[in-house]
Amino acid sequence: MIDKNINWDVTAFFASLTETNKFAKAHDFVFAKVCGLDGFEEALQQLQFATAIVAVSDISQGYIGCFPLG
Repeated sequence: MIDKNINWDVTAFFASLTETNKFAKAHDFVFAKVCGLDGFEEALQQLQFATAIVAVSDISQGYIGCFPLG
C-alpha cells in the first residue's frame, strides 16, 4: 500500500533547488520564503542584487513563482 500522507517540505526543496541548480546559479537567482504582503515586499528588495527570485509562500494556499527582473 502506498502512503498518501507524504510530509513534503516545499520550502526546503525550493531553497535547495535555487542554491544548486546550474541555471539559477548562473543567473543569480535568490530564494525567499514569503509570509504575506510584508514578506513579499522584503523579497522584492532582494531583486536589487539578483536577476530573479524564487518565492515560496508559507501559507496553506500559497503560490510558488519566479519573478524575473524586467
